[in-house]
Amino acid sequence: MDILLSWLDYGHEFSKLLGSTEDYIIEQCTPSSEDLLLPSLCNGYIATDLTTPWIFVDGIYCGEGTDSHRASVPSPVFWNPEVVDHECTQRSTLFHFGMGICLNVQKYKDFDIYTSTFISRARPNVMVRSIEVIFTDDGPDSVVVKPDRKIDWETPDIDATIEEQDGLLHFAGQVYQMEDPNLLPN
Repeated sequence: MDILLSWLDYGHEFSKLLGSTEDYIIEQCTPSSEDLLLPSLCNGYIATDLTTPWIFVDGIYCGEGTDSHRASVPSPVFWNPEVVDHECTQRSTLFHFGMGICLNVQKYKDFDIYTSTFISRARPNVMVRSIEVIFTDDGPDSVVVKPDRKIDWETPDIDATIEEQDGLLHFAGQVYQMEDPNLLPN
């Protein structure tokens, strides 16, 4: 399997703990995004299953007593890039167990799209989504990339507000039913 050069830069950090780089990277190729089996990403503070519209954050609970559960927070990474007027010829997913990075690769005739999702272990409150388009020499100079689905900011657990400031969306809210304060640590 071909390993991305950017991953090899960090491979030595993990090979001391986990062995050869090839031992902890898994790859799957499928004809469509519906067939992809995507991993759950988590670090003990933030968790998400990339096939669901939610992230779960430590300390944000909804419900009382035995009905208490981690509140469903809308996920800003529950989408994949879609290219206007171009057809994807192959999709593959690589998951790096050592670094906890999920990489989706979409191959097109004249370019590839690399979408990485990462939840940091070193900085537990950081989740990153990176999208990179790599053009071949004889390919187009640019393409229009858009999300394949709209992010739904509604949640069954949080009374939320969305505000736009300086071109950025800010999500804030309060859980509908607070966990019993007697169950919380002092």
